[in-house]
Amino acid sequence: MRKLLIVAAAMAAASCGAATAQNSGQNANQNHGDRQAWLASADTNHDGKISRAEFIAARGARFTQMDANHDGSLQASERPHWGDHDGAAAQSASAAGGHGNHGDANGDGVISRAEYDAQGGHQFDRMDANHDGFLDAAELQAMHEHHRQNS
Repeated sequence: MRKLLIVAAAMAAASCGAATAQNSGQNANQNHGDRQAWLASADTNHDGKISRAEFIAARGARFTQMDANHDGSLQASERPHWGDHDGAAAQSASAAGGHGNHGDANGDGVISRAEYDAQGGHQFDRMDANHDGFLDAAELQAMHEHHRQNS
């Protein structure tokens, strides 16, 4: 159970970005619970580690869940927890090289499925420190610590 909690915290930080200071304690607890559920669903074979395929599949399911209008892309309004609450702010942050784009490679304020998938592949590669094709508890903990120190 402890291993699962460590993995959940690290995966949450890596997949969702650093939490903002504006979150209330209740929202932070809810997000943590959501992230734990996401992790449990990502590790489909329950081996305590996440393969690249499991990671990409879980991100794909999350994309589908966030895409409220089912247009195949994420508008700023569909990702308010990412900190860019309107398209103009997202586009400005993207153009300035800021963190508001969160995968918006072309800077149009919208994240296509292709942009989202590419971001997931890059995230997995950064997290997979030993390049074995799996994210284990140590790698997830290291990523969690990195995000915590940089937030």
